[in-house]
Amino acid sequence: MDNPFLQAIQESEVKLFESQVWYDSETGKLYSLTKRGRGPCIVNVGDELNTLHVEGYIHISINGKQYLGHRIAWALYYGNLPKGEIDHKNCNKSDNKIENLRLATHSQNQSNSGKYKNNKSGFKGVTLQGGRWRAVIQAEGKQNHLGYFSTPEEAHEAYSTASEYYHGEFSKN
Repeated sequence: MDNPFLQAIQESEVKLFESQVWYDSETGKLYSLTKRGRGPCIVNVGDELNTLHVEGYIHISINGKQYLGHRIAWALYYGNLPKGEIDHKNCNKSDNKIENLRLATHSQNQSNSGKYKNNKSGFKGVTLQGGRWRAVIQAEGKQNHLGYFSTPEEAHEAYSTASEYYHGEFSKN
């Protein structure tokens, strides 16, 4: 890192995590090293920190600031804050085992996601358009049209091939 001020801030955050949280890299679980909070929101020493946020990630509050559990896990395991995003290989956003975490660009992280909830074809990258099944893939910063097909399975095959080509190990079909 070129900026010594930013490096100092990152080092202080890692030290803060080390003083507040213990990480078990085999289970992916995070535990409190301090007692904090008030009333019904008390966290005791040894309590598992497993508050799931609406999007499925574990969120941890330290000194009034919210942190993502997988970023804390990374920092505690490697001793530094991750540069960029962290991808959950198995797509389980609350599985913070170190073997399940990997550095990723935003594009790579997006490519390792499932189909949208409103998907009607049953396949990622496949939509019904004008009575035919269209396959598209997001890659290299743009949407790429892969063709129209008679069945959703044929369109999915085209998507899968393109996904392996463009996204490699981050491909999710």
